[in-house]
Amino acid sequence: MLGIEDQPQSLTTSMPPSTDCQALERSGSSSSNGHGVGVGVGVGVATGSSSSNNFELRLFMEMQSKEHMMRMKILEVQLQSAKHSRDLIEINKTLALQKLQELASKRLPS
Repeated sequence: MLGIEDQPQSLTTSMPPSTDCQALERSGSSSSNGHGVGVGVGVGVATGSSSSNNFELRLFMEMQSKEHMMRMKILEVQLQSAKHSRDLIEINKTLALQKLQELASKRLPS
């Protein structure tokens, strides 16, 4: 998996400052992760400092990357859980068939 250090830094410096503000405002308003937890990042437009906007955008991108990594870990755990459940179902099915065969052999006179 990619770490934060592996991400290109040119993303934060290639956009004009006004684009930084707009991107942060759009991202902050729609960054609910489906569990009722919304994350918003506000940018003061009055500051006029593009380095401040770049820094906040970089922090926001790092936060998004960390959230993505956590979601991927959750999905991996869910996948492993589903595999174990599937294996348990197969074991239970095999045991049930064995028990049915034993009951059937006891009922039939030899």
